[in-house]
Amino acid sequence: NSSNLAVHFTISSEFLPGNDELPKEVGDEALQLGCPHGKVAGRCTEKLNIVFRPPRRGLYQYRIVVTPKGDHGPSGKGIVLMLKADVQYPSVQIADLRTEAATLQPQSMMWMQFQVDGINTLYSGEVSETERRFQAAIGIDEKKKLVAQLKPFQLLFGTSAAGSTPTVVYLTLTNPSRLKVRFCFQTPKDLNLENAPYWCD
Repeated sequence: NSSNLAVHFTISSEFLPGNDELPKEVGDEALQLGCPHGKVAGRCTEKLNIVFRPPRRGLYQYRIVVTPKGDHGPSGKGIVLMLKADVQYPSVQIADLRTEAATLQPQSMMWMQFQVDGINTLYSGEVSETERRFQAAIGIDEKKKLVAQLKPFQLLFGTSAAGSTPTVVYLTLTNPSRLKVRFCFQTPKDLNLENAPYWCD
């Protein structure tokens, strides 16, 4: 406030839906203003707290209007602040799959046996509450309880005669997001699960 008088004001926000079809309810829930109105003393400044917690990925756009009281006429003297956030999650996708085995199979069949489309769909979707709890879990016991609630995928490596050369699978991973991704592969043996499959050995 650059004047010598105290100024009372109101604050409002409006979610502007974009092309990614984020529901208005999701956008309204993601942004919270510290207060709907306030006062700034003469020759002083005040801070406005804005809390942004997006529950899912997408483009969030808001129009925030700060209007001094007494300036509500049709001339529209409110101060407009445009807020834009492109929310992304780290993500990976399987772009290619190749195998070396004693009994080679068509690549299309291996793609189906490894359920690549289902895995890619899972990673391109939203992070569930169970997945968040699993990521934040500390200790093997807690992870054992949560791992059973995660979506499982069965990877079929094919069949071959005993003593054949080991089957080797090569995956090409891509990062479709603009974020740096760190990843690791964990097997039931890593999690010390009970009744782990024999292949874990």
